[in-house]
Amino acid sequence: MKHNLILVVVLLATLSIINAIPHQLNKRATNFTTCPSGLSPNTFTATLQPDPPTAGDCAITATGTFVIPEGSKLLVQVFDSTANAVGDPLPADICTNGVDTCPTDGTDGTDGTDGPTPFNIMDTVTIPADVPQPPFALAISIVDTTGNILGCTFGTTG
Repeated sequence: MKHNLILVVVLLATLSIINAIPHQLNKRATNFTTCPSGLSPNTFTATLQPDPPTAGDCAITATGTFVIPEGSKLLVQVFDSTANAVGDPLPADICTNGVDTCPTDGTDGTDGTDGPTPFNIMDTVTIPADVPQPPFALAISIVDTTGNILGCTFGTTG
């Protein structure tokens, strides 16, 4: 009888542990989409490292195809889960980091005709210590020297 009781206790403990383990592990990647309508005519893709971002340095890679004038900046704005901005936008000078030719000139480089200008921006911004816990949102935009938004992308963390 004593052996049966021990077996039942061990079996129940094992089942409890197995039931507590998550069945599916979801990567909490940041999924970027277009910005809200009317904000910018252009969009681009972005990736982050680490993803989701945490306080400290975050590497951003942005790729797209549109003209980027000289002096343009990449801005990153963090939003909490209720769409309130957290801190000031985080700027990065894209003309000194990551763009092959800055400004991009509006030609595709193959035959000198006007067309989409591909770009690949790699830069690092410092995410503030008061960044909220996921889920939160990021708006990444490229703005010219007058503050006009040339392109943007919007992402939410998992």
